[in-house]
Amino acid sequence: MLVVDALAALVEVEQAMAVYYRWLAEVFEGDPDARACFRELADQEQSHATQISLQHRMVRSAKLTDEVELERAKIEAVRTSIARFREQNPEPPLSHAVLFAARLESGEIEQAYRNLLNTSSPQLAGFVKGMIRADEKHAEKLRELMAKKKVG
Repeated sequence: MLVVDALAALVEVEQAMAVYYRWLAEVFEGDPDARACFRELADQEQSHATQISLQHRMVRSAKLTDEVELERAKIEAVRTSIARFREQNPEPPLSHAVLFAARLESGEIEQAYRNLLNTSSPQLAGFVKGMIRADEKHAEKLRELMAKKKVG
């Protein structure tokens, strides 16, 4: 996949994650800790989408044609799994919501960034490393919420 297409796909995933976390903030409106955690994660995911979108525009303007190892089907599968989870769990228990989010943060999304890192230009590598660190922090924040709420 061309790097420009990979970045466009990652924007969509980050936006889907932001929507997921905003939805969880609404679902857990009555739990101040969960609500605050999910709102913060939603804001961060939206910020990531914006940052990736800027990188996408820069790459498109530079007409970079680098190929990266990223499968569109796997990215689409993440978006589909989020939609399916929401449909099947309109009011999920906190443990299910957090575990699902943790799997997303450390699964296909992280792998997509690692593939992008391994096959991208040096100019893009620093940015991608930052996205990987951010997702690791999200996973840690979710673990902290689980520990605080004694779930999992």
